[in-house]
Amino acid sequence: MTRLDRHALVDLFWSKIKEAVNGGDTRAERVYRLISALVGLHLRVESEGDPFGLQWQNGTRRTAIPHDFRGNQSEVLADLAPSIIHPTLRARLADVAYETGVRRAGRTAVDAYCEVARRIADGSAALEFPDIGTRAVDCVKPLERSFMINARIAKRGMLVQPIAETLRIAFDNAVAERAYFPLAQLGRRVLQHKLIPAEEVAETAANLASTAVPDDYHMAVKECWNLAADAYDRAGDEDASRDAAIKSIERTLAMADTVPSSSAKAHWVKQTLREFRGRGDAKDRVDEMRRRLRELQDKALDEFSGIPFKLDGIEEVRDQTYAQFKALGLTDALRSMVGFSKPDDVGKLKALVFQQAKDFPLSNLFATSYADHEGREVARGPSLDFDDQPSEAWY
Repeated sequence: MTRLDRHALVDLFWSKIKEAVNGGDTRAERVYRLISALVGLHLRVESEGDPFGLQWQNGTRRTAIPHDFRGNQSEVLADLAPSIIHPTLRARLADVAYETGVRRAGRTAVDAYCEVARRIADGSAALEFPDIGTRAVDCVKPLERSFMINARIAKRGMLVQPIAETLRIAFDNAVAERAYFPLAQLGRRVLQHKLIPAEEVAETAANLASTAVPDDYHMAVKECWNLAADAYDRAGDEDASRDAAIKSIERTLAMADTVPSSSAKAHWVKQTLREFRGRGDAKDRVDEMRRRLRELQDKALDEFSGIPFKLDGIEEVRDQTYAQFKALGLTDALRSMVGFSKPDDVGKLKALVFQQAKDFPLSNLFATSYADHEGREVARGPSLDFDDQPSEAWY
């Protein structure tokens, strides 16, 4: 099997499960189901806490997590893992054993994850989506997991083999592919562990960002400039670091030209304004962004429009309300209003809006902007990550 992604393995073992069921081989079916559950675990290197999260759950059932296999099963997985040829399967069995307390499996997992990243980078592994994917992107997750394990099993500041060698290969591949986001992620690891001189990293990132073509995504190029700024700073070149940082902010501003509405343009100009203010040494640009923001907010007013709809029975409700309160004095009227304006229970409201978010997930994938009657942004709500519990800011 030339594909190393977990989905290819899940499909393979599900086909084996079907064959075992059709052949009446109960023992083989149980083994294949166990391995399929292990391979199907969702690795999350972006979030803190447990690296493997639930893929699905309802009131009474859920998918597996590593601690479902703790105890004797983990010891068996740790013993089996080194002999497995397929690096993704070897990494998964060793990692589950490691997460459930069998620490000796950590080195096996690191070695396997590095092999996955190395084979993706050098082209010996087939991509899951060859038409839309890049090898540099697929190298990041196995390497990040290697670093997570390394932080626990190695001395501070040390890297177990073969992480350093694999990281360098993946970094060079990201440069060759002009993969801005992976380059920034891998480059920060390179700088952190001083695997390549900071000056070299800075020049590599700056050259790549400065030769970006117009169709390149501005926020991706921005990350490349950020890496260059960080690397120049580590190398002690303050002027070059400032120049790279300014060019990074300019990429935020360039996003305003990619959206049609004035309110959307205002969002990117406001973000640019925040970034220039954060630097503290770009007063002229801050004043320029403030003027541009006011112009766009004024134009945004012309883009706001109401959506009329008919309210049946509203006149009857109005007349009944007026008749009820007309007979009351001010004190009694206010007392009556207190009775029916009591807010609902907070817990019930949270449960309601969270259920609505599950029913209509697309409306919660992006942050939400709230504007006043003059088109100015007055509040901003974060997007929702369905893998975790919603934050108070989202509620």
